[in-house]
Amino acid sequence: SFIRVAKPSDISNNIFLDLNVNNTFGYTEPIDSLQTLYNNWVLDNTGVNLGDINQDNELNVLDVVSIIQAIINDQISNDNLILSDMNQDGLTNVLDVIILVNIITNI
Repeated sequence: SFIRVAKPSDISNNIFLDLNVNNTFGYTEPIDSLQTLYNNWVLDNTGVNLGDINQDNELNVLDVVSIIQAIINDQISNDNLILSDMNQDGLTNVLDVIILVNIITNI
């Protein structure tokens, strides 16, 4: 599995985004490993902050409420999944809410 995205000015051996998973071990599918690589790339290269669902550059109760609403309504977009998955397990659930609340309250 791979994702390759190039800007017009990129050269073939140095492109904007180049993620590749050749093999995985155990029961992990290559596409799942690729999703993890992509999520990490987004967090490292786009300026978004993990947990900042409304992207106002603050972690606060508005982000907690947004995650809870998304969980209750079972409506989590791909972008919000990346931002709301605080423990990076590929799911957004109450554990992520607890982690975010602990970060906000400095626990």
